[in-house]
Amino acid sequence: EKHLTYDLLADLACFVLVSEQSPLAGCGSLSPQDLTPFAEIRCENACLPPFPCPEAPEEAPEMPRERRILVSDFATQIAVLQQNLQAYARTVPVPPDLLMGSHLVQIPFADSTDLCRDVLIYRSGYRLTELDKRFTTEMVLSKRKARG
Repeated sequence: EKHLTYDLLADLACFVLVSEQSPLAGCGSLSPQDLTPFAEIRCENACLPPFPCPEAPEEAPEMPRERRILVSDFATQIAVLQQNLQAYARTVPVPPDLLMGSHLVQIPFADSTDLCRDVLIYRSGYRLTELDKRFTTEMVLSKRKARG
């Protein structure tokens, strides 16, 4: 209805990002039930299943809304996680060099069907330029490199 289209860049496994001092830090993998006692730190523009976006009231959230902290960007999300040992964030795989020195660890979900999607959104009818196509290619290669 907004005359937008998208190209899928990558389907990525979702991870949980926590402080290295968090009680969750030593876990090999996590399920949504493991996260129930913890507060979710979410970028306000990130809507990851099975936790619906705040603007989707028809869906019953797995976590009470009072256990969520909305932030505006990834840098703030990291800062909150570094200070709050009872918090987590759901993310796509974070490259090791970005995690280095942050005192955060990422833990995979036990449910391998839980995926995050990276998409490039643009106006319907827009023709991607050569620069756009090169950018998209570099994004895909970067995602593959981050996955290892």
